[in-house]
Amino acid sequence: MKAHGTIVLIALSIGYQACAAQPENRLERLFFTPEQRANLERIRRLPSSNGEIHETRGEFTLNGEITRSNGRRIRWGNNQHIPDEVALPATLAVGDTLLNENGNRLSILGDGKIEIRRAKGKP
Repeated sequence: MKAHGTIVLIALSIGYQACAAQPENRLERLFFTPEQRANLERIRRLPSSNGEIHETRGEFTLNGEITRSNGRRIRWGNNQHIPDEVALPATLAVGDTLLNENGNRLSILGDGKIEIRRAKGKP
């Protein structure tokens, strides 16, 4: 029994040393290339459009949305930055497309759906 405890202690010690030796892996930025990071920083520094909203003709696709820790939101659609003043339908999910001619929405899922099944015993 004493040998078993010693083996466990040695294994834990080796595992701790291996973890401590590795640098901390944190997600620093969503965009990986220097050009993408520079473009995002440039967009952040732009003044707001003072409520000026440009109507888009044809399809509008919401490409992405990031909410920063300070609550400020960054959104882009049709591969361009969307100013905070632009109101989008609350039901529009990232990847969905609005058809301005008829007001219909195309879901990125099509006729599919996403199911989340929680493990038993977990809230």
